[in-house]
Order: sequence, then C-alpha cells, then structure tokens
Amino acid sequence: MGLQIESYLSFSSIRFQLDNGLSVIFLPTENTRVLALQMWVKTGSIDEGIFLGSGISHFVEHMVFKGTECRNYADIFKETQAQGAKINAYTSFDRTVYTYDGSVDSFEKGLDILADMLFHSVFPKEELIKEREVILREINMSNDDPDDRLSQILFETAFRQHPYRYPIIGIRSLFEKLTREDLIDYWQSRYAPNNMTLVLAGALDETFVREKVEKYLGQEKPRCVAPVFIPREPFQLAERTYQECGDYQLVRGAIAYKIPGIGHKDGARLQVLASILGDGESSILYQKMREEKQLVYSIDVSSWMASGQGLFWIQYTCDVGKRDHVEENLKRYLSEWIDAGLTDASVQKAFNRALMAELDTRKTVSGKAHHVGWAEVSLGDENYPKHYLEQLHNLSAASVKSIVPKYFKEISCTRVALEPELYQTETKTIIPSDSTQESIEVFEVCGVKIFIQRCLDFPKTHVQALFKAGCLYEPLDKRGITQLLATLLTKDTQSQSALEIAEQIEAIGGQINSFSGVNHLGFSLEVLAKDTDLGCKILQNALTEPLFLEKVFENEKQAQLAALQELKDDVFYLGFQKIRQQFFQEHPYNIGQLGNTEGVQAISLKDIKDYFEQIIVANNCILSVVSQLDSAAILKVLTPICEKLSQKTFQPVTDPFPILEARSVEDVLNKEQAMVFSAYPIAGIAEEDFYIGEILEELFNGLSSSFVEEVREKRGLAYTVGATRLLGLKNGMFCLFAGTQKEQIHIVEQEMFKGIRRVLERNLTQEEFELCKTCLKVNRQLRLQTIGRKAFGVGYNALLDLSIEHWLAYDRQIDSISLEAFYDRCAPYLRENLANTLLLTPSSNSNL
Repeated sequence: MGLQIESYLSFSSIRFQLDNGLSVIFLPTENTRVLALQMWVKTGSIDEGIFLGSGISHFVEHMVFKGTECRNYADIFKETQAQGAKINAYTSFDRTVYTYDGSVDSFEKGLDILADMLFHSVFPKEELIKEREVILREINMSNDDPDDRLSQILFETAFRQHPYRYPIIGIRSLFEKLTREDLIDYWQSRYAPNNMTLVLAGALDETFVREKVEKYLGQEKPRCVAPVFIPREPFQLAERTYQECGDYQLVRGAIAYKIPGIGHKDGARLQVLASILGDGESSILYQKMREEKQLVYSIDVSSWMASGQGLFWIQYTCDVGKRDHVEENLKRYLSEWIDAGLTDASVQKAFNRALMAELDTRKTVSGKAHHVGWAEVSLGDENYPKHYLEQLHNLSAASVKSIVPKYFKEISCTRVALEPELYQTETKTIIPSDSTQESIEVFEVCGVKIFIQRCLDFPKTHVQALFKAGCLYEPLDKRGITQLLATLLTKDTQSQSALEIAEQIEAIGGQINSFSGVNHLGFSLEVLAKDTDLGCKILQNALTEPLFLEKVFENEKQAQLAALQELKDDVFYLGFQKIRQQFFQEHPYNIGQLGNTEGVQAISLKDIKDYFEQIIVANNCILSVVSQLDSAAILKVLTPICEKLSQKTFQPVTDPFPILEARSVEDVLNKEQAMVFSAYPIAGIAEEDFYIGEILEELFNGLSSSFVEEVREKRGLAYTVGATRLLGLKNGMFCLFAGTQKEQIHIVEQEMFKGIRRVLERNLTQEEFELCKTCLKVNRQLRLQTIGRKAFGVGYNALLDLSIEHWLAYDRQIDSISLEAFYDRCAPYLRENLANTLLLTPSSNSNL
C-alpha cells in the first residue's frame, strides 16, 4: 500500500476504562481545532427483547434529548449552539450513537451535556406525547420514500425469524402501544456505562481528557445488562418474492442472497465481488445491463455484513415492463459475466477503490472517531479496517470466483420490487478546519484562473473545473441541458471510450464526477496525490475532446428523463418544485437543474455540441485544486488543459427578476404527508446581504430556534421542518418548509408567519442571534474538513467573480453584523405582501 498510506491507515489511540466499566478511546489530533465526541451505546433495534419491532430504541434516542434533571430540551440545544457545536444521534440495528461536533474549546461542555442526557433523562410526559407524533410523521416519510420502502420489503422478505426483518423505526401499530414506563424500563436496562464506549478525537492533553471523563462519567454506577436472545435465521429452502404496487414512476427492484455476518473469512471476497459487479461505470453490471442491453437506468451491488448475518443484493431501476427481462438476464448470465470479467486486474481495482473509500472515511475528525467506534463496537478491533484492506490486497481472481457457487443459489434468492400501480406481474410467493486560514495561490494560464491550496496531511489531490452555466444560459425550451452536458463530459472522448475511462480511474481508486447547479456546471476529480498526473489527463480529455456519441447521448438523455420521473416519488422535491415555480413564475430559476420532461425531450445532439462550445471555454473556466503536491507540480499537469481549452469569448449574463406580489396556493398530493412552504425574496450569493440570508436561514433551522422549537418540539406539528434558500447571483428565494398532517396545515402556516413576524417586530434575543452566528462559523469549519468542499468553496467564489477575500472573510463578515443591522436589512425581504405560500394536502385516496 505504500509506507505513507500504510502509516496513515494506522490509528494511534489511547484507551482506558473507568471503574464503572465505561470504555474510552481517545484519538489525539493535530492541525485542527475541531472536536468529535461520540457515545456508542451497545443497543439497537435487534436488542429490544419483549419490545421487538416497536422501535423503542429509536424512541428512547429521541427522548433523551427532551430533558434531564437539570436541563430541559431547550437548554440542551441552546448550550450546544452557544458553543457553535452540533449535537445529534442515530439508531441502527445494533447500536445507538450520540455525537457532539464542535471546537476543542467546548470539550468539557460537550462531555457534560452528553453525560447528563444519557444518564439523567426524565422522559417528560408532555414531550413524549409530542415526540410520538413526530416519529409517526417520520414513519409516514419513510413510507413515502421508495428507496426506504424497497429496503424494508427486502429485509422483511429475506428474514423470517431474525430481528433484521423489523424496521429500526418500528412498526406503527407496535410503536403506538409504547408507554412512558416502557421507555424508562428499556433505557435503564440498556443505558449502563458498562454497555457503552466513549470515542473522542481532538487536539487535547491526555491527562486533561482522563480527568474530565472521570469527572463527568465516572460517577455513574455500573448495572447488570442482561443478554438479549437473538434467533438465528433458519436455512432458506426456496426462492422468495414480493411485489408491491403503488404510486411509483419507475420500477425499483432488488435481488438478494444470504451471506455470513461481519468478520467471516469470505467477507473480503464478497466485498470485492460486489465492487467488481456494481461499483462504478466500468463495473460488470453497469456495462452489461445499462450500457449494452439498456435494460436499466441504474444498477448497483451491495455486500452488507452485520452481526451474525448478511445480505448480498443487486438493486436496479428500470422502465415499466422491463423487470422480467432484467431478472432473466441476471439469472441467466450472472455467473458467465463474473467468470469473464473477474480478473486479477479487476480485483486490484476493487482494492484501490476500497482503499480510497477508507481514506474518505478519515477526511474529518468526526469520520475518524466514527470509524474507530464502529470497528471497536462491532468487532472489538479499532484497526480492523486496516487488516481488512490487507485481506483485500492478498486476494486473487480465482479465490473470489470460488465463492460464487457457494452463495449465489436460487433457493437462497429473494426478489422484491416496487411497481407502478397500473403494472402488475405474478409473484411466486407473497411474503410481506476552518481551512480558510491556509494560503491560496492564484495563477492564470491561457485565460484560465487556477486556485491552489496545499493540504500536506492528506495524501490526495482534488481538482474541480467550474463553469458558469445553468438556468440563465439554457434555452427556455431545452431546460436540463446543463446537467445532460455535465453527464456526457464523463463519457467517451477521442482518446478513450467511457468504459476505458471508468476502468482507468477506478483502477487507481479515483473518482470523477460531474454536477450542475442553478448557475454552474462542474467536473470534479479526486485521486491519490501520486496519481495526479494520470487523473488530470482524464480531466483534460473530458474538457477538450469529448466525443458525444449518438447512442450514449440517447442513453443518458433517457436516464435523465427517468431521474425526473423518479423524483416525482419524493414528496419534498414535488413540493419544492411547486413553490419555486410559484415564486419565480417565468424566470429561469423556476425549474431545477435536471430540467423538465418537455425540455429534456427536446434536446438534440447538436444542441449539446453547441452548448458545449458556448460554455466550456477558457475565460469561463475556474480550476480549483487542493493537494499534497506543491503548486509547481500542479501547474505542470494543469497547463495542458488550459492550453487546449477553446479561446472563444464567453458572454456572462445577470439574473435580475421582478419581485412579485404575495400569492397563496393550495394543492393536493398523492402522498401520506401534508407539506407547507412559505417563500420570500432574498439576496443572492454575490450581494452584500448574502450574509443576512445566512443568518436568517440558520435562525429558522437550528434545533434551538424558536420556530423549530414551537413547530416540532413544543407542539409536535411536524417532523421535517426548517428553512432553505435557492440562490442566484443577485437574487434568490428564502423558503420555510414543514411536513405535517392535513388537519394541522393551517396551524403550521400560522407558525411560519409568527416566526417571520418575530424578525420584523424585532423580538429576537441577543443570545439567539449570537448563537446563529457562532453556529454558522463552526459549521463552516466542520464542512471544510474535506478537500472537495475546500476546492469547491474557493472555486465557486472565483466563478462568481468574488475576491479571495470574500472567501477568507466569512467569519469576519458574519461577526460584523449587529442585531439592529440584521433587523434593518431583513425588513425589505420579509414583507407580508411578498410572501408566497403553498399548502399541499394528501389526496383523498392517500393511506392516512
């Protein structure tokens, strides 16, 4: 693996145990002020015993945030946000994890809050009633999400006895029966210090860490934690199938096989096989099923290995009527394709991708802590990932092929699918660092502006090529052309086919991605630093000699149309598209980056070529790089790109749009949730008032914000609630949103107006205003731990013709805004006569 990377993969932790049995893993860090605190409770949905299937683990996770003997729920979030930190939690099959991410200066406060929550919660009755309603809405959300639903029917069909068959969030009828006493009993039986592991990472002194951990956690008494009986899954004797028909736009299907649990000797081989079959565009199934046979729009493969049991599954999306063809091809040819495509070179490629994925988990302090926690709690070995990579490195194609007949048997197969209601087929059986302080070097080569940031402690290079594009540049009758062009840039070039590109980049464990936004098109590349030259040659070919083959164009055009159809299953997407159309009217911002069906259908190959010549030119290109390499080495590999880019003159446009009067619209949606949106004009990215929008969005998003507190916490009116912005250069839209029930939709609407009036009537407290500013600064520091975010942040600012100072001065700009100035500068945007409100209610045939 190379000495440098070998060293990087080794964790250097300090481990100790308190007298009460609490295990502690401390990861000292350098060159960052970011802190990660994580408490791993060794209990999850499979450990619920007499409450199995109720989701009680998840309910307890919610309730420990609702108040302790000395803090109410508001205090918990306000004290956290006062530090600029974030506190969160999640529940899995076998664990519940509480996280606190902030600055190392808040270590003691974070420890105090976590200890208080986990050991001194009081489960207030009134909060339990409200939180039950919130989780019921979360269950509705899961039912409305086709991917969640497909996953659930796969697990409940594949498993007959094992608790993996039950959703982590719980079965509604069982969840509704849980009492406060049930929750307290479960909490007391499972939340013992001797059933927990504390993982912390930060630039802290070991003696100080030991002292504070003992102070806040050492006084808790150990308790007996009874073992939970988890039944073994009986041997599967026949293929199982299940099909569900509903309001879906595309067919979503999965074919799964039983495999052993984590730690099994075949684990590495199964992971390699999954990677070779379905990871990336050069994978066997992507090439055979999508590119050659054009039977699917997407296909991927997962090897999921948990405690004692696992599943290996192939998941796909396709058009109505193609499911049988997809599954027939997979059954008939899978072994043949594996035999032909599984080579020692492909095994090496899988290893490289696994290595890169491992590095990616360690980009952030929180990621490192989580990785150690997972390895320790699941396997008792914090360095298991390193050992696992060593196993991968030693595999051959022959050893991987040897497991195919062992696991891929028809009797152990489970097939499930979600189909549009009008299409049904027979089934055989039915079974339910703030890195802004680093220097940024600026260069210009042949009209291309290049921005380089050094990152000496991470062995990768990330390059982003950014271009002004998007809504303002698209022909009105060909919306979505930016995204289609972006996709095609990752395909065939005059030098290489799309398959050869995918094989080359995936063989070195790299990644190339394209993307588009409201006002930009981007192409990103991430490789190991040693492979920067090779990666940049791929980038050069993509930007300067795309081939735009007719067949590939038609295939990707159909895939984009399918993606638009798939998004119609997403309730938030549907609602947000409606409010943006209502708000922007005829302005180009009225349609998202995927475009609309009519626009994408109208795009021709000539349109793509013309648009490419308009957009992909030197004076419209920003190259933003974060790398371990020095600027001379980076410039050497980027200069050929700059020299070959077109020197045609790019003509930028502006984005003014009229501010329209208030409108209120009611509509129906064939979903289980109701949605409320309220939108106002706001300043764009390039405007001075951009920072006002930043504070305003945080004010309505923070867990301790009065708006979220009232709607979600106090009254339990919504599970999904918050604010977002859609930003252009000069102008944009600020939007409040909430997912609720039909009967409460007008109550939520009034709460939105009440929240806006608090700003207009100058009723904020200085404390909550300062909290917002602190959170913005710390959250930015947390985001900028990844080299991709660093590259995009600098490059995007430069693309919008903003100075580097604009990028570096974020904290200073936020700090410079006083509460009175905030009031004054918000007032023009939040006037009542500018509010656009959209109320979406479930249609009468929804399952409520």
